Amino acid sequence: MVPDKFINFLLGSTGASAALIGLLFVAIQIAPAHTVGHTAPIERRATTESAFAALANAFFISLGGLVPDVNIGKVTLVAGIIALVGTLRLGGDYLRAHPDRQGRAGAALLLLASFVVYAFELVYAVQLIRTPSDVGPLSNLPYVLLAVYSLGLGRAWSLVRGQNEGILHRLLGPRDVDIPVPAGGGFAPTDPADARDASASSPAPDSGTQAWQV
Repeated sequence: MVPDKFINFLLGSTGASAALIGLLFVAIQIAPAHTVGHTAPIERRATTESAFAALANAFFISLGGLVPDVNIGKVTLVAGIIALVGTLRLGGDYLRAHPDRQGRAGAALLLLASFVVYAFELVYAVQLIRTPSDVGPLSNLPYVLLAVYSLGLGRAWSLVRGQNEGILHRLLGPRDVDIPVPAGGGFAPTDPADARDASASSPAPDSGTQAWQV
């Protein structure tokens, strides 16, 4: 069991992570087909699964540290390996769904932050297993858990705001395009797909063509 001075933190972390996981389930249940279903976009599924993995990681580490006569390093090692493997799997799924250059950038963005955080988690876990009496790694573990919370909350917030508001969409989403105004007048379409169709079917623009942003 961990020293007494860490008990309050672990108690608070256990309660906070459990509450956040419950709220995440509520958010998923609002539209499960668009978040975790097979027809959901890979970006939404990756965001949902990575948020849950981060919050579950913090929950089990915090709860495991409260169990008497259990080395928290062993719990952290198992939780860190599961989270790291899940992150790699999500990155692979995203890469297969988007094999182009933008897809590779999105997969790298998804993997990098999680990989660094979980790698630190595994390092401290091994140190705690080797030297359970060393308080140094245990003192650093709460900061790693705070980083895990940051990952989970950031991705959960992207999920709540919607698919088109996440960081992956902002970096990798469709860019603004110039749409010529039809010769007969009218309004420029607001949907990118409709805009491309209108651009293809409209006559060639004259010198007075205006540019519209989608």
